[in-house]
Amino acid sequence: MRVKIFNCNSDVAKDGIDAAAQNLADKLTTAGHNVTLEIFREKSIKDCIGCFGCWVKTPGECVHNDDMKDVLKGMLNSDVQIIVSDSRFGMVSPLVTSVINRFLPMVCAYMFIDSEGKTSHYPRYDNKSKFALLVEDFGECTENRLNDISYCLHQNNKEDYLGTYVIGKNEEEIINAFNSN
Repeated sequence: MRVKIFNCNSDVAKDGIDAAAQNLADKLTTAGHNVTLEIFREKSIKDCIGCFGCWVKTPGECVHNDDMKDVLKGMLNSDVQIIVSDSRFGMVSPLVTSVINRFLPMVCAYMFIDSEGKTSHYPRYDNKSKFALLVEDFGECTENRLNDISYCLHQNNKEDYLGTYVIGKNEEEIINAFNSN
């Protein structure tokens, strides 16, 4: 499988998170997967400005000319994306939030009500890649809390969501998720 690991650790001092991302990349490579590890704090990624240009003016393309264009193309050409994040106030890092907001060109403006009664956007591309989230232990990592912080990743494709994992607790289970899919 072609795997993209997005290291969205926004705190350089938390080098254990970087080590966990590299360790995961090494293990998946050893298992025969084609793995690309990207460190997002080293990229030029602007925040979404909510202009909806990616829906109206240039469908599927953001108005920002930054590194996110290549990231989105890479997502379309991968089988699995894993987001690795530090935690802030029991949530993913602000960098993850910025990155997820920039996923907007990947969906259409048209919406539907999902199986949980929440609004969702139709996907723009027919890409059935799988997703996972590997997050720093923030102390109260209950299943409900993990589902809350990962909802935006799996709301449109729960069947393709490999799960949310905690660094140092159950991160090894990502390998098992790969083997079972």
